[in-house]
Amino acid sequence: MAEIELLLAALALVTGALSLFWLLRPATKTSKPRVPVTPAGAWKDKSWEAATRDCPRTGDAYLVVGVGFLGKRLVQALLDRGENNIRVLDVAPNPFLDNARIEYIRGDVTKLDVMKKACEGIDTVYSTFATIRFFEDLPHQAALSERINIGGTENVIVASQVSGVRRLVYTSTANVATEPDTCHLGMTEDDPYISRENSHNHYTWTKAKAERLVRAANGVDGLQTVCVRPCSGVFGFGDRMMLEKAIVEKMTVIVAPQAHIDYVHVDNVVLGHLLAETALRSKKAGVAGEAFAVSNDEPLTGEELYLAVQHYYPACKLVYPPPNLLSLVARIVRMISWLTKDGVPLGELKNMTPAMLATARMTYTYNCEKARRVIGYKPLYTLDEAVQKTVDEYVASFHIEGK
Repeated sequence: MAEIELLLAALALVTGALSLFWLLRPATKTSKPRVPVTPAGAWKDKSWEAATRDCPRTGDAYLVVGVGFLGKRLVQALLDRGENNIRVLDVAPNPFLDNARIEYIRGDVTKLDVMKKACEGIDTVYSTFATIRFFEDLPHQAALSERINIGGTENVIVASQVSGVRRLVYTSTANVATEPDTCHLGMTEDDPYISRENSHNHYTWTKAKAERLVRAANGVDGLQTVCVRPCSGVFGFGDRMMLEKAIVEKMTVIVAPQAHIDYVHVDNVVLGHLLAETALRSKKAGVAGEAFAVSNDEPLTGEELYLAVQHYYPACKLVYPPPNLLSLVARIVRMISWLTKDGVPLGELKNMTPAMLATARMTYTYNCEKARRVIGYKPLYTLDEAVQKTVDEYVASFHIEGK
């Protein structure tokens, strides 16, 4: 009997040790990661005025719906080229209090009457709003993404049509066609949309449906539409979700070191929007009702992106948590959310779910040839220049040290 108990104890010890080893197995890093070669400060030699020469002031009445990370940069680009009739709508407080050239409406896109009023007298609408919740896939979590991403977009379309808006430029996402089991290298705008049934989170399928609505609205009641798909991680000063913590907190967690995707600087995304508007305005063939993928055209792994940050900002430390431990934590977080219907406050830990990990671990890239050929898109900043610009702007704004 004693021998059996000893054997069972030994088996339990071995099993526990193996389980701990499996749980704490380190992440696999990128093999032979790229090394930045662009001299520091090279981004300052690039000219925004030259890049947007074909997108001059129009004198249109503009409405920008959503002034988050991208929306603010877009509004500034319109101001910089001399537009004087700009209306902005968002649920957040007005970030443009000192600018008399901007009419700010604090309103909700899910209210059709609010959107109709916002669209009155408007020529061109830029729709940049979305709720981005990669981490949600449970049935009870769908309502918010559905109400904002789909319902809000429906309201923008209807309000534009009844108000006589002529152009709608919609900010979409590469995620409308990406799903872990089907994504691949060299994707294009012709890859099929992700449906609700095969989507791994609520963001993907709601944005896919919203983009389809925008494209289908083209030509109805005189409205022309075009969709711009940023691919895939948008970064830059103010991104909050990407490089900000790495620079301000001098540390970043590398969740999926080997995931190989496109990244794109926010100014390159703004450039894509302006070019799409210009092409739509000129009624260029192959623009109205279409979608255009824009990226930095330099795909790399998530680890390589932050190694580039570290190259230009050595104070930033990279942390590699064990992937199996992350997966275990993610399952526990999802279970708590499911059992309590999100009744237990989890803080930032709520983002650590299997849906988020699935998104972070996908490998795929997009071909931007269509945007280059049809609307003349070419990224202004290379990836290294974009990282430099982001680092320099954070250092200057936060007065941080460590370069």
